[in-house]
Amino acid sequence: MDKKKSVIMWVLLSIAVVLCFVLAMYIVMEDKNPAGDAGLNASKDSNAVFLDFSGHYARTGYLLKEDSGMPFLLEEGGCDYVIRLDTLDQHMFSELKSGDFIMIATDEGMDDVDPPSIPTYACVLLKKGTESKKSLPAIQKAIEEAEEYNWTFEKYWRE
Repeated sequence: MDKKKSVIMWVLLSIAVVLCFVLAMYIVMEDKNPAGDAGLNASKDSNAVFLDFSGHYARTGYLLKEDSGMPFLLEEGGCDYVIRLDTLDQHMFSELKSGDFIMIATDEGMDDVDPPSIPTYACVLLKKGTESKKSLPAIQKAIEEAEEYNWTFEKYWRE
């Protein structure tokens, strides 16, 4: 009788171990495919990467895209000149339009060139630009200043 109880206990223990292994494999497989549950603020096709700005300086302002597609930032807070945004990611600003209010991760300082430029590592759209460039006086003044470099900002507006 003791031998029978021992066998039953080993069988139950073996079944429990196999179930734990199957559950662990299921969790690992689901973790490799996060698109099944995209979360509250993401679509099914969204990248599940959290933007980490630690170690970088965050700047906010209006995006201006030059007619060739080159991105510039008109920094919030009274700055009346544009800053060129240098990035290795060719698609970082592809879905954004001039006049969009953005936050970028960058280094604290700017390159000492004219016009100033800053390396840009990440970008977050804070608010879609819905106003025309003429209704934002700071943008209009910055565009006029940028004309001395033969830059034009006629395309890429949300109107």
